[in-house]
Amino acid sequence: MAEANSPRENVRALQRALYVAAKRNGRRKFPALYDRIARPDVLQRSLGTGPAQQRSRRHRRRDPKAIEAQGVEQVLTELRELLESGKYRPQATRRVYIPKPGRPKERRPLSIPRVRDRIVQTAARLVLEPIFEASFLPCSYGFRPKRSAHQALEAIRKEVNTGSRWVVEVDFR
Repeated sequence: MAEANSPRENVRALQRALYVAAKRNGRRKFPALYDRIARPDVLQRSLGTGPAQQRSRRHRRRDPKAIEAQGVEQVLTELRELLESGKYRPQATRRVYIPKPGRPKERRPLSIPRVRDRIVQTAARLVLEPIFEASFLPCSYGFRPKRSAHQALEAIRKEVNTGSRWVVEVDFR
């Protein structure tokens, strides 16, 4: 008997299927996405990817240790059950103030969600991202996977060098 696919492979197959379906029909609706967010393999993959992985130093000590103490499988099962029953509610975020870059005396607010909420947020991103990616133009770079500001600048440089006359709106901070 063949070994079951890993959560990574299963989620990648789901993402490919969603991307292809969205690409084939740009007007297609996807009514059952909440069920896909609650899939065990999607939640498992979300635990080791993206915002669920990015933690502040202080949060690194508390939240993940509580999850490890309770048991990762149990936490993911509880999350899945809450999502499937429609009873999942995100918890309040922890608000901290960090210095503004270049202005150390000024501070800006930063809201830090709990690890459980980051897992659900990442699961939603894993399911929604391929659907939206299917409709984005190749010349779009903002907040997209495997795209960077450097690539956007390189694309602009190439267009300028070929004599294109475009107006480009850029927001640098």
